[in-house]
Amino acid sequence: MHQNIFNFNASFLSYLDAQSVKCGYANYSNLYGSYPPAGPFPTLFTDLNNIPYECDLWSAIFNAALIINPAFNIYRITDTPPILWDVLGFPGSFPNQQSPIYFNRSDVQTVIHAPNIVWTECSTSNVFVNGIDQSPAPALSVLPNVIEKSHRTIIVNGQHDFRIIAEGTSLTIQNMTWHGMQGFQTKPFFRFVVPGQGDLGFIHTERGLTYGEIVLSGHMVPQFQ
Repeated sequence: MHQNIFNFNASFLSYLDAQSVKCGYANYSNLYGSYPPAGPFPTLFTDLNNIPYECDLWSAIFNAALIINPAFNIYRITDTPPILWDVLGFPGSFPNQQSPIYFNRSDVQTVIHAPNIVWTECSTSNVFVNGIDQSPAPALSVLPNVIEKSHRTIIVNGQHDFRIIAEGTSLTIQNMTWHGMQGFQTKPFFRFVVPGQGDLGFIHTERGLTYGEIVLSGHMVPQFQ
């Protein structure tokens, strides 16, 4: 989909195609991403924390992308060198040490009455047991109930995000059941046009759930678009 950005060579693309077939990824979107969906999707791996090495194509793509673009950013794949200066030091594929981290400064922590600790913007190690979120997938547990009760749930995904991939989000919605029906019944097509900002992608609403897929945007959609 984004070969014009990644610029992988032919041999690596052939490897990805071969592994995609071997691991059961090939045509998955075409088979199960229909509108309306035909039924619950099959699970390729029972333990997502132990996917076979040869099927971990995310890591293979990441490592190959770094060879071509040393500043490759999993949160926005269009980023190129130099890595931008950022007082928060993140997000990016690697911690940004080009600037002093603002909230890690002791004088700032004193003024805002924060504990004197080493601060990082985003971390799972201090949130989940053993650093791993072992709770059930929200789309198959709590999220349908949230949608049904709130009537105003919005899910937004940037098309250039390699951490939360838009194609995966679309598939997840199509595998989720809320208000007695599975997935969207109509394929999203309505253009999301903002005066003065342009055509930002598409937006779609059904049964109290709105999904927007935003062009030229990575992980932090309000920041990028």
